[in-house]
Formats: sequence, C-alpha cells, structure tokens
Amino acid sequence: MLPVQLCLTAWTAGQRGQCPAPARSKGGTDVILYASKFDGEPECGCVINVCGRFFLATGIEERFGADIFARLKDDGPISMPHPNTNGPDWLLTEEVRLFTADVPFELGLTLATAFLEGQVCANVQDLQERVTTDVPAAAKTIRHSHILTLHGTADSTMPISNGYAVTEAVKNSSMRVFEGADHGFAKHGPEVVAAVVEHIQRRLQALQ
Repeated sequence: MLPVQLCLTAWTAGQRGQCPAPARSKGGTDVILYASKFDGEPECGCVINVCGRFFLATGIEERFGADIFARLKDDGPISMPHPNTNGPDWLLTEEVRLFTADVPFELGLTLATAFLEGQVCANVQDLQERVTTDVPAAAKTIRHSHILTLHGTADSTMPISNGYAVTEAVKNSSMRVFEGADHGFAKHGPEVVAAVVEHIQRRLQALQ
C-alpha cells in the first residue's frame, strides 16, 4: 500500500468538506488540475501532490521521443518497454480509444490482448491531450486551495524540478523534499506518512 493511502487513516472527520485529495505520479498532475477547477471548494482544502509531473509535454518526449506522432502515423502501433523493469509495457496506436463502440474488431482484439498481457494501451488522442494540457497555466489560477508537494531528490522518473515548479506556480503551497528518495519512496515510507499526517492535522486546525 502506498504511504499516502496509509496516511488517510489519520483523517477521521469523514465529511465531504474535510476530505483530503492525495495522489501520486500521474495522479499528482490530476489533483493540481482538480484544485484549479474547484479552487476554494471545501474538498480542495487539502491537496497533496506526490511527485506529480508539471510539464506534461516534456514527459512525452522523454519517454517516446519528439517524433512519436510521426512514427505512429508511418509505422502503426508501437510497443515500448516500461522504463521500470517491473512495470507493464506500453502499446501505442494511432487508432481510436480502447473499448469504444467504433473500434474495429481486429484492432480491438489486438488492444484487448495487449491489455490482458499486461501492456498499457494508449493512442494518439491520449498523447495529444497530454501534450496540450497546460498544467502551469492551471496552477497559476489556484488562489485558495493549499497544495502540499512531496518529492524525492533521487526521482529519475519525475525529476524534482517538477515539484519546485508546482511550489513556485501555486501561491498557497508548500513542499517537502526527501533526500535520496526515488519515485516510489521505497525507503522513505515512514517519513512520507509523518509529513502527510502533520500536514493534514495543520489543515484540520486551520479549517476549524
């Protein structure tokens, strides 16, 4: 279980207006966008970004190459190994989304088979949405929601510069840096739990 999931046991109020929004990696990006959309709403009183990516287009280029869209168009579906040895492989396709009504049978079979074999399926629409989502612009609109960012100095998947950028863009934010921690905080679980619990308790006091 992720450290942030363990931290939720410290949140005992159980009311909608006092529920924290913690998320890690891609989810960290999501909670920033969530806070920008519902800024000032009670459920955004405690947003926790755990090593989320701030510059989405950079991530696409790092993982797939700047020419990924041209290769998808010219070469068709591309299978790529996950950068982490225990992670699922990626299957990228230019075709329509997985599990929609207009997926051709042959393609649907290919993607479904890949999904069952442990591959993560994505298509050109998914990648384009990611490239065109302007997280920095969204973050700068946040005025009321507080965002705590947790990031490790040894995170090679999501460089710590992403965390610093969040803190700089969001006026009402703070950051905890974990020396030597990687993307999964493998050896820093107790420290992460303590930091999140402390943050939640402070936010609870502020809401009272």
